[in-house]
Amino acid sequence: MGTGWWAAALAAVAWTGALAQEPADGRAEQAAVEAESAFAAIPEPWRAYYRDAAEADLVEDRLQRCLAYPDLPGNRWPDGHADAHCRFHALEPLDVRTIEAYLAAGDAAALDRLLDEMLDRHYSAQEFGEDIDVALEALHDASAETDLLTSRWLELAPDSAYANLARASHLRQAAWSARGGAWARETPRESFQRMERFAEQALPLYREAIRIEPRLLPAYAGLLNLGILTSRDDLQREAIAGAQAQDPGCVEMARQRMNALEPRWGGSYEEMLSFGAELSRHLPRRPQLAIHVAAPYADRGDVLVSEDAFTRETVAILEAAVRIGSNEGALRQAANVVLNLPASEGGADHWKGVAMLLQEHRFNETSAWAHRQIGWQLLRLDPQWALRHAQRAEALDPEDAFGQYLLGAGYRRTHRFEQAEQHYLAAAADAVQRRGSLVELSMMLLYGGGAEREQAAAKAKPHIDRLLDEYPDEGAAWAMRLDQSVITDAYVDLEVVREFLRHANRDDPWQAQRAEQLETELGEQGVPAERWRP
Repeated sequence: MGTGWWAAALAAVAWTGALAQEPADGRAEQAAVEAESAFAAIPEPWRAYYRDAAEADLVEDRLQRCLAYPDLPGNRWPDGHADAHCRFHALEPLDVRTIEAYLAAGDAAALDRLLDEMLDRHYSAQEFGEDIDVALEALHDASAETDLLTSRWLELAPDSAYANLARASHLRQAAWSARGGAWARETPRESFQRMERFAEQALPLYREAIRIEPRLLPAYAGLLNLGILTSRDDLQREAIAGAQAQDPGCVEMARQRMNALEPRWGGSYEEMLSFGAELSRHLPRRPQLAIHVAAPYADRGDVLVSEDAFTRETVAILEAAVRIGSNEGALRQAANVVLNLPASEGGADHWKGVAMLLQEHRFNETSAWAHRQIGWQLLRLDPQWALRHAQRAEALDPEDAFGQYLLGAGYRRTHRFEQAEQHYLAAAADAVQRRGSLVELSMMLLYGGGAEREQAAAKAKPHIDRLLDEYPDEGAAWAMRLDQSVITDAYVDLEVVREFLRHANRDDPWQAQRAEQLETELGEQGVPAERWRP
């Protein structure tokens, strides 16, 4: 009788399996059902958090999105804390071009009036704002352009507190740049000498800014930072005493002072905890201070992570920090440890870890690594949400191969097949990402790329060929070779069946189902087992 009688029958069976991979009609409805099922699988308290975060993430306005986001479960943040944190990050520094325009018009007085309004808001009980703390951040750099701009401003307005502050801030940043980031023992003497020269120029300008406008808290913060840089306790005491007399609840001063108390700068955790207790008295009117109350725990956790202490103890310390306040650094480090906790320490908790990264992203821009972690976790839950994070990761780190894979997977799951193919191929250029990317690309082109059967098979064939050439033990590739040959030749090659059954990954539901289907059909058709059994 030959082989034709069962080859045609098996071809029909094999293609029936292939058809099961095509996108079903009513994609939106099916996606909604799948998403609901995926959300239901998330353990509490994270399930409600992810539902609310998914809705909030669709809000376009940055501030409104932050305000709509759910707070991290289990937090003990003071009333108004997240709101204040959101509003702080919505503040924008003055654009350099705006400052240049005022100076070019010879109207430094108008620039002063603008900054006066920002300063007044810091002391307003009804319309409090921290605008003045960020207003001149664009000038906090050591560039030659900023050197020229701040010099010109001071020449035009030597009696302006803001001109003195701007020039001092530039010189302080130049001092930090001259010193560099190495340990003192590794820093050349010449670097310290250059640092001292810049610092000596900055000091009288800070004092002059304070003399002209004693309420100008950014000047006290800059003076404190200068004291940290030069290891001058007298400058630190001067800055703290002056700021305390004006506003003991100033958030920026709290940040700088906590930084000065870190053990790496000669302080201690005892001193940090004591200052945190002092700050706690001001939480009712300045709830954002909770971030700095949490600083001792955040800093200790950061040190432990730098020592590769991925332990439950490190998690407990960092979780204490994020329960107290929404410290972005602590959220990031806590997520890092939770996502990479070894089995001996209880193992990773991906829902918790990614929830922390989402909370960091809520308040401020996070890293490409964090966006990739978020995208990977959300891929099955909400592909469109995952894709947004994959796109953010690419904007920050376009060369990362895993990021390219995530883009491919995100575009595939949102049915944008041409974009998916482009990014899968980019990922396949990397040895680590090649196998998975080629498998998914081949499956997309063969089963779900929107082309007619013959076109789909022709387009997928070169990638299936490459898979089998480089990874002859890849069961999915053998299954696709079987389906591709059915479409092309309407024929089942028993050697391909044998190789598929030999290499099928029975832990993969798709491969397990195909293998079981073939074994059943071959047995029912009476095909001798020695012709297809591995």
